[in-house]
Amino acid sequence: PVQYGPRTKAAAVYLQTYQLLPYERTVEALGDLFGVYPSEGTLTSAQSLAYTHLAPVEQAIRGALRQADVAHVDETGIRVANSTEWVHVMSTALLTYYAHHAKRGRAAFEAIGLLIGFAGRRVHDAWAPYLTLAGRYALCNAHLLRELIGLHEDTQQPWLQKLIRLLLGMKAAVAAAQAAGQTELAPRQRAGYAAAYTRFIDEGLRANPPPEPTGKRGRTKQTPIRNLLDRLVNHRAAILAFMHDFRVPFDNNQAERDLRMLKVKQKVSGCFRSPEGANYFCRIRGYISTLRKQDYSILDGLTSIFIGQPYMPRLDA
Repeated sequence: PVQYGPRTKAAAVYLQTYQLLPYERTVEALGDLFGVYPSEGTLTSAQSLAYTHLAPVEQAIRGALRQADVAHVDETGIRVANSTEWVHVMSTALLTYYAHHAKRGRAAFEAIGLLIGFAGRRVHDAWAPYLTLAGRYALCNAHLLRELIGLHEDTQQPWLQKLIRLLLGMKAAVAAAQAAGQTELAPRQRAGYAAAYTRFIDEGLRANPPPEPTGKRGRTKQTPIRNLLDRLVNHRAAILAFMHDFRVPFDNNQAERDLRMLKVKQKVSGCFRSPEGANYFCRIRGYISTLRKQDYSILDGLTSIFIGQPYMPRLDA
């Protein structure tokens, strides 16, 4: 019989969940580094134990995120036992929470429970299920800029280029104000940007009138540029939120960065063998991501789990 101590178990979880190694390469790495060759069952047991001991830490992170003024949300597809399922993320600059669910939309939001009734401002893309949620939100302007650039390349309509320059100018003005220690833009400056936004959207509406009714039932199909214009009008406050409240970022890059490693994991290690494995990964990876954001040693943090006293990160979202 072989018994592995906290540091060896922590190293195994570190290699699998942070360095994203598959089972076989994890065993090889542990053999090369420490001269031990645990079985795949032992590796799974270590992950299961970490998952169990991290439950109160994850609950504390969830509670802190529920109280956040601004939180980023996003989702990405993963393969679980040869099926496409989803990992949802809610995060800030200091905290990360992942949740695995078989569904992508409203059913997942309700099962996970973080977005329903969230009192802060959520930041996300313009995917329709997010827009059905109650509460304040801000839209990712990086997504919007990519869409504007693509439509300008296709149509060469001048208002699109003007709006691109306006958004980038607003972003630069906010960054300069923050660097100067200001907490908001001058009212006159905000009014000027808002007026320019209205002027360019009106120019776009004139160049792209709504389609004539076809007489058929249902909503008349619109062009992509007209759909974009409707969104620019209907979600104006969410698009310009970063200009009025410096706590709101220009984009949703935080959530996208937090999800990127899920795609790397699939490329390196392949799919999850079971829903349980996906759940193990999400809880442990959320803890690791939070430790990394707070400049805490990941290996020390993982070791603390197996000692029986998991390190509790700072909870100021």
